[in-house]
Amino acid sequence: MQVPLQPGLTARAKPRLVLFDDQHPAPQLCGGSDAWCWTGDEIAAVAIHRPDSRDIAAVAEQAYREAWQQLSANGHAHWLRTWTYFDDILQGEGDAERYRQFCLGRARGLPRDAGFPAATVIGSASPGFWLWVIAARSPGQRFENPRQTPAWQYPREYGPQSPGFSRALWWAPGGLLLLSGTSSVVGHATVHAGDGAAQLDETLANIDALVTQVERDLGRVLKAGSLRLYVRDPAHVTLLAQCRARWPGAEWSAHQGTICRADLAVEIEGVFVAEPEPREN
Repeated sequence: MQVPLQPGLTARAKPRLVLFDDQHPAPQLCGGSDAWCWTGDEIAAVAIHRPDSRDIAAVAEQAYREAWQQLSANGHAHWLRTWTYFDDILQGEGDAERYRQFCLGRARGLPRDAGFPAATVIGSASPGFWLWVIAARSPGQRFENPRQTPAWQYPREYGPQSPGFSRALWWAPGGLLLLSGTSSVVGHATVHAGDGAAQLDETLANIDALVTQVERDLGRVLKAGSLRLYVRDPAHVTLLAQCRARWPGAEWSAHQGTICRADLAVEIEGVFVAEPEPREN
């Protein structure tokens, strides 16, 4: 994944910043690199890696606090997008589950007014902890999905700390909708547990509902730019064909990783780009 490219340039153009390279902690199964389109010095990015993630709550708290301090010190206090990967994401029972402990650490590492950026959290087969953050000098606009409970309002059954992210974030300077990792969740419950094909259909329905909501609220037309499919089972990489058929003009890639619930098989993240507004004669 590369940020940013000048508008109109191809993915072969030299990026100002490479976020993800061949060492992506969730192995690539199929597809090419993603292209992001930003200009100027309005944005900044921070990447943090910890080789040992055993105390995941403490590691997450320290990493998020460090990222916040670095970005805020340079005037980039508005978080747009985060990616977090760590191993054994579903290990542990009840509130001791590592994903739930991560949510505690993330919340402790960020100030209360940090807001909820778009986000992805995926379990990696490689040991360690990875965090990437894109932040800006100006804020984005958060959006929730009409088919889903906001993650930050999840009930207590999902852990002592609700997940701190929004379903999508609109960043007007770039004309971009940053789509969080989206799965087969309706309300706050998983549907079609373990059925990859049925879950993909539900995930696509969730994305359609969210994008339609944003288009209606903003009065803009959005097209799919770059999207990434995560699959728990490598056999489900065949679902990428259905994804490409749904948005054939988008650049797609597929990666293997563990989704943050044991009954979820697939997840999709990505970017939708606003079509140019018509000029007045």
